[in-house]
Amino acid sequence: MGCTATSANLVVTVNTCTSGRAMFAKENTQTDFTNFNIYPNPFSKLLNVVAESTLEENYFYQIFDMSGRLVKSGEIDALKNQISMEEIQAAGLYILTLEGTFGMRTYRIEKSPAE
Repeated sequence: MGCTATSANLVVTVNTCTSGRAMFAKENTQTDFTNFNIYPNPFSKLLNVVAESTLEENYFYQIFDMSGRLVKSGEIDALKNQISMEEIQAAGLYILTLEGTFGMRTYRIEKSPAE
């Protein structure tokens, strides 16, 4: 007789800016995995964030420059799915993190040069 093994990765993120609140999130499990389509990438003034599955919750985002500095954060309405990027002036690469009951997802995004 054979046996089967299952495993799940557990990620613990401690946010020291909110009194050390810890968030536990299972990653890459078949039951709660949610991917997002992020476009256009590169972006200029608006970034669309659309869940591939039906996601009926609001979720939080953070955008960091490549030195790790937080440049923008907020909450995305599950129905609106857009982030205004007009205040980000410098062209280049950024990191977008999305956080909700699905866990945390990280994406590389790029600000296009001014035309």
